[in-house]
Amino acid sequence: MNKLQERSLISSEEIYQDLLKKIIDTEYLPGDVLSENELCAVYNCSRHMVRGAFATLKEKGLLEVYPQRGSFVSLIDLKKIADILFLREAAETTAAMQIIEEDDDIEELVVLLEKTISEQKKAYAKGGSHLQEYFHADDLFHQVLLDKAGRGGIETILGDAYMHLRRWRNLEIKTTGRVPGLIEEHQAIAEAIAKRDVPKTVKLLHAHFDTVKYAASVDEGRDNSYFYR
Repeated sequence: MNKLQERSLISSEEIYQDLLKKIIDTEYLPGDVLSENELCAVYNCSRHMVRGAFATLKEKGLLEVYPQRGSFVSLIDLKKIADILFLREAAETTAAMQIIEEDDDIEELVVLLEKTISEQKKAYAKGGSHLQEYFHADDLFHQVLLDKAGRGGIETILGDAYMHLRRWRNLEIKTTGRVPGLIEEHQAIAEAIAKRDVPKTVKLLHAHFDTVKYAASVDEGRDNSYFYR
């Protein structure tokens, strides 16, 4: 039980934020049922409060409510994720090119990138219970790159779309075992930037963001029940 659940008075907004975090962190997987009755007991609140939270989740595209059937965590739309990744790749590629071509003090950026990579390795080595530490360090790698180019507000501009991207990223990491490979990709990107190698940096960033292909094929034996078809 967390502190939110221990409180005697709670708002729909607080329930929404708690459920949102659990959906993004994939504690609730795509397709999972969310029971109003069970959540009323969990949060010690009325159905009205839970329904208010459900309405916001539905508005954000994270919950689907079917009368007489129930409420389900929405499946992931791979087309939407591919579009968001396209925009994110464009932003980070442009940022990297700008830094390589215009920034005289690229060593500072490389040191920061290497630091986030070190934190990723430490978190992954601790095991599954520390995945959130890995997620945070992974986020920092990309944020450091954007910040250095003066484009740190990209995440804010993406808004709700970024919630869907984070949920996809978290699901991908939990279900593919790709963390070691992703860390290696980060390392290669940092090294290419350090060498001011624009073509290689662009190529590596494209490969790093082109992740939807790992979930798009049934032939790879993946559980495609998480995705819209």
